[in-house]
Amino acid sequence: MNRKKIEEIPNAVKEAITALLLGVDIELVPPKKEHLETAIKLRALGHSDIFDNILYAVSLHEKAYFITRDPSFIEFLRNNELPIDNIIKY
Repeated sequence: MNRKKIEEIPNAVKEAITALLLGVDIELVPPKKEHLETAIKLRALGHSDIFDNILYAVSLHEKAYFITRDPSFIEFLRNNELPIDNIIKY
């Protein structure tokens, strides 16, 4: 059986998750109409992960950071000349 190794989670990610769970400096923003419109446009451009699309759209409109570990999503954004300066890669 082929088992994948579980990688060590970086400290910055652990701290971010802890802050989220404790509610420190985190504000949950319900998606607005413009967020969903942008997410749908991302889907139309070819990115099928609607959750990434919504989270990215919210971060873009709200001028917030978007944390991802998905290099293909970042490459998709670059290829479509979309902003990536709000993205934190880990």
